[in-house]
Amino acid sequence: MGVRLRIGHADGRVEERELGPGSYSIGREEAEILLPHASVSARHAELSVQAQRVVISDSGSRNGTFDPSGRRLSEAYTLLPDQPVRLGGVTLTLLRSIGQAGATRAMPEAPAPQRARGLAEAPTRLELPRQPPPGATLVPPRMSRWLKLIGVSVVLLLGFVSLKTCTALVQAVSAGQGTRSRR
Repeated sequence: MGVRLRIGHADGRVEERELGPGSYSIGREEAEILLPHASVSARHAELSVQAQRVVISDSGSRNGTFDPSGRRLSEAYTLLPDQPVRLGGVTLTLLRSIGQAGATRAMPEAPAPQRARGLAEAPTRLELPRQPPPGATLVPPRMSRWLKLIGVSVVLLLGFVSLKTCTALVQAVSAGQGTRSRR
């Protein structure tokens, strides 16, 4: 299983690399992933490409390794697709691979449907639903508990609104009669 990694250099250059399973040192000097920038330590971090995940660990670098939310890593961090981590002035982004949720790939062409041989084509018929056998009891489909809860909530809400409306109407009518009787 290979992964694709996008490297955003501090000078604006962007490159992509395909990495197979294994462990890769990242740094400014003598590293498998060489990042020649002053903000990157000589041995900055370690990247581990595993079967189901890619993990980065800071190697005690001076300028640190930061997760996508900007927190400095103090332990191993699992990279998430399209979520860049920062090493000094450089970013590393795990790209979605083919077959991964959210990734795209070309779909194979479906073979054309074949017709049955030897049968004459008959016009299509609309089939009616089958009737239950005589004496069978019909059971309505089950309603989910959430749907029941929502229905009861709506009924209670409507009842409450109606009650408030009626109360306000009664108060308005009572207030109107009180002013008429004073005149």
